[in-house]
Amino acid sequence: MVKRLLCAVAAAMLTANFSALAQEPSRAAKDLDWTRQMIAQYHWVALVNVEMAPQQLTKFEYDYYPKDKNGPEVTRIKDADGTFARVAGKAWLRSDDWGATGQPVTDGKAGQLDTYAQITMVPLGKPAPHDPSQGAIVWKRISQGQSKDFTYFTFERTRERPLPGGVYPRFTFMKSSTDKDGQLFLSSFSGPLSVNNQPVPLAISYTYMVPVAGPK
Repeated sequence: MVKRLLCAVAAAMLTANFSALAQEPSRAAKDLDWTRQMIAQYHWVALVNVEMAPQQLTKFEYDYYPKDKNGPEVTRIKDADGTFARVAGKAWLRSDDWGATGQPVTDGKAGQLDTYAQITMVPLGKPAPHDPSQGAIVWKRISQGQSKDFTYFTFERTRERPLPGGVYPRFTFMKSSTDKDGQLFLSSFSGPLSVNNQPVPLAISYTYMVPVAGPK
């Protein structure tokens, strides 16, 4: 077995016309369901950029490792303050060895790290529309791009009657030549995050370490 690294590198993407490989927008919801299932099984990393306050960009790296024969389930976050880790069922530690050792953090820092973890999962949550006047959720194709190994599809999750000037979240999925529609990994997300009932910009890119059969 070898590791296949699945990642989105926007700068490496080339513009491409829609082709026979194009996935129908309606399959995007299934792609999200698929990603939700897969992230519980594999090691993955998210790079997060969020404007928690006006003109104040917060950046952090979220790293998840599932329980396996090599060790327990662990979450690691790197931010401007350092590196922190939490073994499942335990408290956050300032730690450089995935929570095996380290120093406990303050309650305030623990709360901040919990918030970061929640923000990372926002794109993967089930949508809960609050304005019935906009109608049902509709997926709209925005663009398609190509890198050496993957085709990237970007869809917007909008509404039947979107608000004029409204900003709706966009999801980019990656597809290799062997992937099936409806079973694509989420590659990146951009859209508004509600903070104190105000929308703030949120952008996340995801990378997955997925084991696949390799050459003998």
